[in-house]
Amino acid sequence: DVCSSDLVLQMDSLNDIARYQIAKFHQDAGNLNEAVEAYEEIVRLSPQNDDALYNLGTIFYGVDSLQTAMRYFDLTTKVSPARAMAHYGKALCAIGLGQNKDAALYAQQAYNLDSELDFAIELADSLRATLN
Repeated sequence: DVCSSDLVLQMDSLNDIARYQIAKFHQDAGNLNEAVEAYEEIVRLSPQNDDALYNLGTIFYGVDSLQTAMRYFDLTTKVSPARAMAHYGKALCAIGLGQNKDAALYAQQAYNLDSELDFAIELADSLRATLN
């Protein structure tokens, strides 16, 4: 029946919103293990959820797990190529991983996508200066 399938879709949508709110609550409260578990469940159920992927990247970057953070930022840019801050996140991870040439490219991509990210172009220029 059409009405019951619409109701199921609405409930699924509300469940997605609720899951995200719970994950974000844990992240903001500093309960990172709980936040990671909640975001990973969101990604398991909705692999295209760029907010969950991006937030996982920021959490892992914040605890210096750069390879994992890079993986999540990379997934974010694949799902949402225009998400400038995910490219910037990749730049920061690349610096920490000693990949300054890649970092300059990622920072430039971030700025190209959002010209208000002055810090991204400054980072790209600074990295390029060290490469020459």
